Amino acid sequence: MQDVVFSDSPREGVELASQHGSENGASTEDVGVSLPYRSEEDKKRQKPKVKWQLYYYTMVAAASELANGYDVGAFSFALLYFKEDPNLDLTGFQVAVIVGMFNLVASLGCLVAGPAADWLGRKTSLIGGNTINFVGTLVLAGSSSFGAMFLGRFIMGLGAGIAFMGPELYSSEISPPSVRGLTSTWGELFINIGILLGYLSGWALRPQWRLMIALGAIIPFMAVALQVFIPESPRWLLQKGNEVYARSALRKAARFSRAEEDEQVAEIKANLEAEKGHGTSALRELLCPSKALQHAMAVGWGTAFFQQANGSEAVVYFTPSVLEQIGIPQGEEIYAVTAAVGLCKALFVAAALLSMDRTGRWPLLVASSVGVAAGLLLLACAFVATPPAPAAAAVGLCVFMASFSVGWGPLAGVLLAEVFPLRIRGTAVGIGWSLNRLASGTVALVFVPMEGAIGAGGSFFLFLGVAVAATLFSYFIVPETKGATLEDISRLFEKRAAGGSPRRPLNVQEWSEANE
Repeated sequence: MQDVVFSDSPREGVELASQHGSENGASTEDVGVSLPYRSEEDKKRQKPKVKWQLYYYTMVAAASELANGYDVGAFSFALLYFKEDPNLDLTGFQVAVIVGMFNLVASLGCLVAGPAADWLGRKTSLIGGNTINFVGTLVLAGSSSFGAMFLGRFIMGLGAGIAFMGPELYSSEISPPSVRGLTSTWGELFINIGILLGYLSGWALRPQWRLMIALGAIIPFMAVALQVFIPESPRWLLQKGNEVYARSALRKAARFSRAEEDEQVAEIKANLEAEKGHGTSALRELLCPSKALQHAMAVGWGTAFFQQANGSEAVVYFTPSVLEQIGIPQGEEIYAVTAAVGLCKALFVAAALLSMDRTGRWPLLVASSVGVAAGLLLLACAFVATPPAPAAAAVGLCVFMASFSVGWGPLAGVLLAEVFPLRIRGTAVGIGWSLNRLASGTVALVFVPMEGAIGAGGSFFLFLGVAVAATLFSYFIVPETKGATLEDISRLFEKRAAGGSPRRPLNVQEWSEANE
C-alpha cells in the first residue's frame, strides 16, 4: 500500500505509526502517517462542486430545530392563557418551573445524545430525539394539571435535547469547507422560522393554547419521516470502519473526482489513525485534556454558554409579558410588536447564513456581541426611565434579536461542531449543548423571580454585564475557522497550544502562509 504522507508545513511532519489494510483483503502493513500541510493549490482542488442534495440533507437534519423554535413561540403565547383555563390552577412559580424545566431537562438530553451520537451515529440520534419530542408534545397538549404538564415538558425537553445537538454536528461532518458555515446555520434559521410560526399560531388560535401546542407535534413527526432516508455522516462511518458507505455519503454530498475523493478519505483516515494513539475514552480525555484540547474546550463550550447566558431565551419566552408590563396593551399592538421581533430574528439569521462563508465567523461574532449589548442597554434604560418608554423597549428588543441572530444565534452551534477532534466530537458537542441548555433553562427559571426582586430594568442591566464579557471573549479567544477543514482546525489548536499562533488566531490559511 502506498504511504499517506502529510505534514503541517512543507518542512515538517509528525510520524505516526499505523496499519492500513486494502479493501480487497490484502495484508496490512505499517506505514508512516503525518498530518497535512495544504498549499493554496491543494485547497482549490478540495473545493468540489456541491450537489443540491447536500442542502436537502442538512435541511432535513435541522428540521428538529423548527420544532424547538415553534415551541418557544407558541408557548410564549400559551403562557398568557394558562390562568384563563378553568381546568388549570397554576401558581406563578409553577409557570416558571414549566418554562424553565424544558431547557434544564434538554441539558440532560444533550448529555445522553453525545455518547449516543458517537456510538449509534449522528442520524440515529436525530431520529430518536424527534420521536421522543413528538410523544412529549402530545402529552403536554392533553394535560389538565401541573403534574401532567410537568411530565409532558419533561419528555419534550429530553427529546429536544437529544435532537438539539445533532444538526450542526451532522452538517459540519458531511459538508465541504466552502459551504459548511451555510449548511451548519440551517438549524438557527429554522429555530427562528419556528418561533415566527409559533407567534403566528398564538395570534391566530388565541386563547386555544392546547391547539397551539398540539400543532407542534406535526414537525417532529415529519422530521422523523424524512430523516430516515438521509445518509449518515461520512466521518462517523469512517470512524466505524465503513469506508464504502462513507465514500457513498461523500459522493451524495458533492461531485468529487476519484482523486479528490481518495484525498478526502485519506486525510480523514490519517487523522483517525493519529487519534488512536490517545487510547482513552472521550469522557476521560475531556476530564484530563491536553493543552490543545483545553483551547478547543474554551472556544466551543464558551460560545455555547455565552449564547444563552445573555438572556436571549428568556427575552423570547417572555416577550409578550415584557411588552405588556412596560405599557403596550394586550391585543393587536402586542401581537404586532412580537411579530416584528420574530421577523427581525428570521431575517438576520438569513443574512448570517448567506454571508458567513464569505465574511467569516469571527467578524460576525464580534459585531453581534456589540449589538446584543446595545440592545440590552436600550431595554434596561427603557424600563428604568420615568415614565417607562415602550417605543425604546420595542426598538431595544428588535436590536437585541437582530444582533443575536446575525452572530451568536447561529455561530455557537457552528463553532461548537467545528473545534473538537473527531474521536471525541459527539461527546464534547453534547456537553457543550448541555451547558447551553442549562444556561438557558436557568435564565428562564430565574427571570420571573429576578424581575420581581430587582425589576425588569435591573435584570437587563445584569444581562448587559454578561454581554460585555461575551464581547471580550469573542474578540480575544475565538479563532477564525472560515474555509478550513475540520482536520485543519484541530491542527490550528495544536499549534496554538504550542505557542505557534497569535493570542487571537488568524484563520488557517493566514496562519499557514505566516509559517511557511
